[in-house]
Order: sequence, then structure tokens, then C-alpha cells
Amino acid sequence: MQKIYELEAWVFKTNETINELIETKEWNIIVLIAWWSASGKTSQVAKKVLDYFDWNAILLSMDNYYRWKKYYEKHNLNFDQPEALNLDLFFEHLLKLKSWETVKIPEYDFKNGRPILDKIEIIPKKIIIIEWLFALNDKITILWDLKIFVDLWTHWRILRRIFRDIKRTGQKPQDILDYFLGTVEPMNDKYIEPTKINADFIISNEYDAFLESGQTQILDLQKKYIISNFSTDKIFEILLKLGAQYLWDLEYTDYYFSPDYIDWRIIWDNEILLIRKIAFGKYILMYKWPLTKNKDYEERNIINFFVDSDTVDEFREIYWDDIKIVSRKRSSYFFNSIIIFVDFFENGDKILELKFENYDNNTKNKIELIFKELCLEYISEDCKNLNIY
Repeated sequence: MQKIYELEAWVFKTNETINELIETKEWNIIVLIAWWSASGKTSQVAKKVLDYFDWNAILLSMDNYYRWKKYYEKHNLNFDQPEALNLDLFFEHLLKLKSWETVKIPEYDFKNGRPILDKIEIIPKKIIIIEWLFALNDKITILWDLKIFVDLWTHWRILRRIFRDIKRTGQKPQDILDYFLGTVEPMNDKYIEPTKINADFIISNEYDAFLESGQTQILDLQKKYIISNFSTDKIFEILLKLGAQYLWDLEYTDYYFSPDYIDWRIIWDNEILLIRKIAFGKYILMYKWPLTKNKDYEERNIINFFVDSDTVDEFREIYWDDIKIVSRKRSSYFFNSIIIFVDFFENGDKILELKFENYDNNTKNKIELIFKELCLEYISEDCKNLNIY
């Protein structure tokens, strides 16, 4: 049975194994690293080996051997098939490196869908690290000295794929997600999953939401309070008395797909992935990075975009039991650049949520006024007399 290593434990084991190979082999040592699409293979795995052996190692990314976009169209191929790469050129370069010859390899331009030939000069080293989706394919593994597979659950790969390709290719999030669900995952199941058996080591490369939260510049600033014991009518009365403008009442159904979902109170602090069904059969995918708590308010990096109902069904197949469905009714108000939501959950819980674009003195004063009138900052005799509790 193959042993599964956490990332740091694997780094020690791999470096130890490579050092043993160096002592027993006169020729180049080939280290293969295979991975699921968007599993964080280079930044978290291959680079750690490269950094450890430094001047004695090189990294050869097979992403650079993708063919021209017109080639895919002519042969009905996609990026997640082995045939999408120019393997003849790759093997030609590899044989030269093994013969201690310098080579010039392409650099792939993902935005324009073409390789820039002879762009990167590679000088041969004792250790050649090769990372590729299909690096553990049966036709290739017989040539190598050490074979590694980077494992990562689908949840994290979906997120990484969206964040990476928004920046790298400039695609719309919905298009990226459709491609992942319709093409990437089926290709993973067909070409990549079967090759795990060829690995010497399997690495669990977990996603760190805090480290990867810089992928979007959209910030969600908010304050939230549990108000389950408050008189709803009294809250609405006070908001209108303050001059808040009533906007609308809507009913939402939220499908939470976060793997650590336990209770909405708990996931306030964690990352959140959900698809929200709103009016007129519309769906919005929402991802919120873990909460950053400041002194006076809370903030998250967020991303959201419209999806279709088929996306909900596809997510339900992927997540199985890691799904929580929550329905709520939301009353919305607007008060001097502050959006006020009052949410009513099925179980009787109620949440007051304030959202604002920035937290300057003007916003702070308005929020303090709302809290004072709603008696959220303290429970005085005056507040008790209002029968809010």
C-alpha cells in the first residue's frame, strides 16, 4: 500500500531519497512529479526540491510544451489530454539534458494560446525535476528514478483553478468553472487518477486559504450580530425612525459546499463556498476567504459570479455529504451608504448584518448611531423598556 505523506514530511523523505540516489548513480537523476490539475504542484512541491538542491537541480515544466491553439481545434483536443503536448520535442530536449547538453525550450503563452520557441535556456544539472499532469503515465515512468504524485481534494482544486485562470488567462469565472466541471474533471478521472498507482510517494498538498487569499482585490466589510431574542417589529420600527430606506424582502436558498461546514456561527470565521438561489431562478456562486477581524469591523476577500442550475447539480455530485442547505428570508434597508440586512433563518435564528465600502469616521459615526438606537452596544434599563430583548 502506498504511503501518503504530509508536505513537510515528504520534503524530508524525498531529499533523503535523492541524496541516496546521487551516491549510487553516475548519470542524471530524474524526479517525476505528477498532480491533479490546479493542485499547486510547482509552488508547493517541485520548488521545495529545487530550492533544497539549489545549484545542482533544474526544473523542467512540461506546461511549456503545449501546442498551438489551432492544433487543438484541428484535432479536437483540450489542455487536459496527453496528446495536447509536443512530446517528441520534450523527449528530444530531455535526451540532450541527460547527455549534459544545454537546450532551449519553449515558453507557453496561455493568454494567446501559443508556444514561444527557444525562449528558456536550460543548463543540464545532476537532478532534473519534471512536473506534469501525466508525468506518471505508464509509457514514461519506466525512464525515471523517483516518482511522486501530488494529491488534493476537488474542493481546493476548483478554487485554485478559478483564482489562477482569472489572473493567468483573463477568462470569465463562469467560463473557467464550466471548463473545469465539463472537461478538467472528466480528463482527470480518465488520464490522471489511474497513474497514482505508479507513484513511489503520494503527497497531501493541502490548500491554505489564508496564504491564497490575495487573489482578489474585492473586500467585503461588515459587522454582524445575532439578534434572535430581539423583537423584529421593534428593529424595523427603529430603522425607519432613523431614516433608513426600506428596499425589499427576498427569500434565499444557500447551498454551502465548504468541507468544514458545521454551523453558520462557526463558518463565519472560516472560508465559505456557497451557491445562492435568488429570485427568478438565478444562482450566484460566492467564495469568501477566512475572516480578518479588525478592532471595529470584519473583512473578507470575496469573489462572486452568476452560474446556472446545472452547476448546483454538478457540485452536489462532487461534494456528496459535505453540503448544507440553508433557507432564509432577508429584509434589506439602506442608511447613508450602509446596507442593513435582517436575516430570518428556518430554525428561528436572526442575524443583523451591516455592510459598507469603507470604515471612515463618517461611517463609524453612523454605525454607532444604529447600534445605540438598537441597544446593541450595551443593555441598559432604557433598552429593556423598549422590549427589544
